[in-house]
Amino acid sequence: MAYFPNGTSGDIFQSRFCGRCWHDRPEAMPTGGCRVWLAHIVHNYDQCESAELQSTLSMLIEGDDPTTATCHMFIPLTAVIPTAAPITAGEIAAEQRRLDAWVAGEPIRDTTAPAGAKGE
Repeated sequence: MAYFPNGTSGDIFQSRFCGRCWHDRPEAMPTGGCRVWLAHIVHNYDQCESAELQSTLSMLIEGDDPTTATCHMFIPLTAVIPTAAPITAGEIAAEQRRLDAWVAGEPIRDTTAPAGAKGE
């Protein structure tokens, strides 16, 4: 059970995870901060009387010792998060042509396959 009985135990956990996590960057959320940590702050004491709440919070942060507890949503700031390359105007135009051909009932050609590839 991820229960933090006092501010010190919360600080220990935050220094191990939150301070190094992608979710805790201010720009990651419109209001700043991590929703996992917010859920634990709001419901920390309530979970002592609710098995359902305790189970739910334990899915996010597991363990009762802040020095060994684990955050299952942790993404290190050093992790490389791939992003898609921007779509070019030419790619948009090609897709529009394919869509127009489909609407007109013409066969769709795979424009990503090299010439002479199977399916052409």
